[in-house]
Amino acid sequence: MSRRLPSMRLLGLTNTYPPAGRGGYAEICSDVSEGLAARGHRVTLFTGPADGVAAVEERNGVAVRRELSPVLGAWRRPRRAGAASRHDAALIRRELVSGTDAALVWHLRGLVKPPVRLLHEAGVPVFYLLHDRWVLYERPGSVFVPWARAEALAAAVLREPPIAAEGVVCFNGRWLRDEHARLGWRPRDTHIVPCGLPRRLLEEAAPGSTRKGADRLLFAGRIDPSKGLHDAIVALAQLPDAVTLSVAGPVTRPDYAERVRTQAVQLGVAGRIRWLGELTRPELLDAFAAPDVLVYPSREAESFGLGILEAQAAGLVAVTCALGGPREYLVDDSNCLLHDPGDSAGLARAIRRLRDEPELVERLRAEGRGTAESMPVSAVVDQLESLVEARLGGVG
Repeated sequence: MSRRLPSMRLLGLTNTYPPAGRGGYAEICSDVSEGLAARGHRVTLFTGPADGVAAVEERNGVAVRRELSPVLGAWRRPRRAGAASRHDAALIRRELVSGTDAALVWHLRGLVKPPVRLLHEAGVPVFYLLHDRWVLYERPGSVFVPWARAEALAAAVLREPPIAAEGVVCFNGRWLRDEHARLGWRPRDTHIVPCGLPRRLLEEAAPGSTRKGADRLLFAGRIDPSKGLHDAIVALAQLPDAVTLSVAGPVTRPDYAERVRTQAVQLGVAGRIRWLGELTRPELLDAFAAPDVLVYPSREAESFGLGILEAQAAGLVAVTCALGGPREYLVDDSNCLLHDPGDSAGLARAIRRLRDEPELVERLRAEGRGTAESMPVSAVVDQLESLVEARLGGVG
């Protein structure tokens, strides 16, 4: 007969955390951490400072300590990396003394990695929740920059944690697992732990009963060439004047943002575009109330595409390239419409089809909502909780 541990002491590590964190990685980290705390587990989450300011706070049951020392490309900055490593190691040692049953390591881009080795050396089960490829691109000698001598130096001096050999590696989907394997990184102990949406978000994002059309488009993502906003603007120019586009997201490439604004003027659609700027998660949920369709013509593979799922929960029809992980839950003409990367004409054809076929809009909207409802974060918490308890002897 199985026995569930009544409470666990969990230590989380990540580079950013809401409200300072951007993107799906920070959101799923907070959703899962808060879900674990709601079940009575003691969750302490170490992260980097917010706007450069260290702070200690409680967020929905999670003790958030914004005290880690960011150093991007630590192997290029040995002096700063050494100071950050000593600082972060002291924080982890303090947590180990107070008691830690297991560690959940999320996104460590821009953070020094050697302090994580302390958890392995202390015999604490370490779970790596991988939602992108930071274990590859955040080290010298990676598959992206094959500096063999630098990698040997990193292993000897920086003492990277033994992620592949000793960590419990949880990929957020089969695509990301297979992508790591394609690049030559095959950890010993792997699992698939997908993303999901919290119930409160599903309830808040529930679409109203008013029938929508397909004229109001929304792009929500980073203002960066890889996300394909320029393709959405070209598509807009191919559509009737009644079709408008709202753009929400942080500007990561100011030069690109200026180019797409100029492009909109040159194509004669600047007056049909509303620039919303960067929105917090609650603000984005509010913004979902107006549009009919999410256009997400990303030219790069996404590991999961949590924002697509959030939009579907709100009743938006997704029109996207959906390369990578999203193809695990998105099916063309079933719960979305897909087009090829860089194919602005294909994107425009999809919007025209939605405008001409209102029954298709309603079917895709209902199926998309059903997809979102079938992936609750509570199931993610269940799975992760079970994996941790199994490592601690909680199942027998």
